[in-house]
Amino acid sequence: MIINQMGRFLVFCFTLMSAGMSVLGADETPQSVMRASYMYTAMDTKRTGEETVVEDVFILQIAPRESHYFSNKTYEYECLMATDEGKALRKALIKEATTRTADRIHVDLTKVADRMPKSGERTRVYKYHDKGEMEVFNRLNGDDIVYTVPMEELEWELEDSVKMVLGYECQKAVADYHGRRWNAWFAKDIPVQEGPWQLCGLPGLIMEAVSEGGEFRFEINGLEQQTEPMVVFHLDEDNLYRYKRKVYLREVWKYKEDPGLLSRSMGGMLRDKNGKPVGKIKLYHDLIETDYRE
Repeated sequence: MIINQMGRFLVFCFTLMSAGMSVLGADETPQSVMRASYMYTAMDTKRTGEETVVEDVFILQIAPRESHYFSNKTYEYECLMATDEGKALRKALIKEATTRTADRIHVDLTKVADRMPKSGERTRVYKYHDKGEMEVFNRLNGDDIVYTVPMEELEWELEDSVKMVLGYECQKAVADYHGRRWNAWFAKDIPVQEGPWQLCGLPGLIMEAVSEGGEFRFEINGLEQQTEPMVVFHLDEDNLYRYKRKVYLREVWKYKEDPGLLSRSMGGMLRDKNGKPVGKIKLYHDLIETDYRE
């Protein structure tokens, strides 16, 4: 059932939610009541130094007291890699891309790039409104990491501008958040204080958000009532590292700026397609959060 056809049902549903009534039993898995889909677009830099555009589709599952935000492509990849078939496929493709000589082993994944299963963006955000905080999960050099962000760090200013997004009249709001200024449009007719990524806290669902300068953009492209279990990526707690946000971002920038750093730290050498060692590169764009430099 598409949400703009639901009318009175949604008003009733979210009246219950705002009154604090849960649709869950005490021991049940959290269930979403709504699913939104966003196109994420970002300007980025390849490890060759070439400017590029990153695109991914993210899912936002909304439950009465929490939400989960994740890449749909990454979710599909994780589901595939959890199967014997997926593991066997990846192993076979890596074997096909590997050549051995007397003194070295060389893996050229470009040979199988069109067939190799790929994940999308690794960022996941779980918002917990009762606690007023969110947990942000990501990857760093093969390790799973998480850090906590208080929701109170995001403060919006409402403006009078309006525009239509996905058939809804949306009002503009602006906020300075973690080093960037964000312009967002939210729909009061969908009264949930939710949105893509870490953005939330407005009196309506955030339908679109763009950073000043347009380097990062979230645009809603699907919205429906959807009762389903909240997706939780299962992690090995013994290999989950808890970081402070700015410390993690400094580490991300360090390895983006010098893609060969990890290989050198392990005694190896990352080389480009011409066999030259990869060192520091020119980066055209900063991270989505820039206040780690302060």
